[in-house]
Amino acid sequence: MLPRDRRDVRLHGAVGDRRGARLHRHRPDARLLVGGGSAAESAPLLALAERCGITDHVHLHDSVPHDETALYYSAADVTAVPSHYVPFGLVAVESMACGTPVVATRVGGLAWTVGDERLGSLVPPHDPDALAHALLTVLDRGREHYRAACLEQVAARFTAGLWTSGILTTYRSAVDEGSRAGTAHTPAP
Repeated sequence: MLPRDRRDVRLHGAVGDRRGARLHRHRPDARLLVGGGSAAESAPLLALAERCGITDHVHLHDSVPHDETALYYSAADVTAVPSHYVPFGLVAVESMACGTPVVATRVGGLAWTVGDERLGSLVPPHDPDALAHALLTVLDRGREHYRAACLEQVAARFTAGLWTSGILTTYRSAVDEGSRAGTAHTPAP
């Protein structure tokens, strides 16, 4: 693991612009932790970090086994999800389940998953200045400011039991409606 001498921003999603340099300009103790990419995917990011003069503040690592992801989310001060489209936002939920706030773009499922400022921040897509500003705000407030709300949100909305119950309720409702309409169908064995 990395030493805790810097504020760590766990970065997921598109990284093709200079948002790391914007963040570093205002928060020189920030470190971008980027994972999951192949060497070919990492090369352009390393070249960009070098051009921006922040190579020492960018840490790349391979994909993390699923049973170790909680360690990475828990070690970060904030998780950034600057995606252009996300149907649900599992990365945000996993981060919040570890008590780590999220700064994400207001797209797809992220708008619903991180829709409360107590959990972090939502920013417009394709706006690196807004993303950098939101990350600075969350870093300045500190992870502990968001921790309880993140944990409460996951417990209230994203547990397996809640989702299973919701799916069963939906299916039962569909079956009941079909029975009332006389279109109930029993599959053949």
